[in-house]
Amino acid sequence: SASDFTVIVDTDLIFRVVDINGLQNQGQQVLTYTLDLVEGSYFNNMLSLVSQAYEGNISDIISSIYEDYLKTELNHKDQSTGSYKCIIPNWKPYTAIEWLMKRAVDKKG
Repeated sequence: SASDFTVIVDTDLIFRVVDINGLQNQGQQVLTYTLDLVEGSYFNNMLSLVSQAYEGNISDIISSIYEDYLKTELNHKDQSTGSYKCIIPNWKPYTAIEWLMKRAVDKKG
C-alpha cells in the first residue's frame, strides 16, 4: 500500500562541543567519552546579550532577535497584533524572546 514506505532524508547538521564527560580508559588505545553538543543558535545564545530598545510588532521584534543575535531565521511564527515598545536590559536572547512571547497577542486575541 501507499503507506508502506520509508523516507530517508539526508541532512547536514552542525553542532558545537560544549563539554566532554566521562572520559574512561577501556584498554589498550581505547578511550570512551560523552560529548555535550548544542546547535548553533543555542551556542550563540550562550555568547550574546540583548541590550536594545524595540518598537513594533512583537513577532517582528522576535524575528529581529533571532536574526541579529542567534544568527538564524525564525522558521515559523504566529503573527501578533498591535505595536509594542520595550527595552531589553542585557538579557540572553532566549530570555528576551520568552519574555516577549508572554506579552504577545495573536490575531485571535
